[in-house]
Amino acid sequence: DAGYYHLDTAQVYQRGTNEAMIGEMLKGRPRDSFMIATKGRLPNDQKTGLYASEATEEAFSKKIDVSLKSLGLDTIDIYYHHNVWAKEAATYEPILNALSKAKKAGKIRFAGITTHQNEPEVIRAAVESKFYDVILPAYNFQQKHAAEVKKAIARAAEAGLGVIAM
Repeated sequence: DAGYYHLDTAQVYQRGTNEAMIGEMLKGRPRDSFMIATKGRLPNDQKTGLYASEATEEAFSKKIDVSLKSLGLDTIDIYYHHNVWAKEAATYEPILNALSKAKKAGKIRFAGITTHQNEPEVIRAAVESKFYDVILPAYNFQQKHAAEVKKAIARAAEAGLGVIAM
């Protein structure tokens, strides 16, 4: 009611309750009065950022379906491949397949990727993949590599990716 248009959440926010909370708030609002973004991730090696064997296309597709149900929506505007820090993870085929199928099915409008560390490498991988529509990187003046992040963001924008800074 205060004029927010772009809402950002994730399955893991507020111990897994945030999507349902936002879904309650969205009930009865015209669908064209907001843009919703949410995120999902799969198990990975905490040292390398690479995915574990249980990180399957089916598992990621299920996350998308859980988000749709929790939000009470038929379509999510941006669904992010969340918290990626390895270039190999950015192009992990099972997740890209799940996102692609969700787009084709109308479950999501745009496929995105988020990164909180090693941002330049992940952004470059996202650009080179020619798959993603949106990137959501950590970006602030205190980052020791802020100039490198800024260059990577500029390259993403030049390539036509949407950029939402975190």
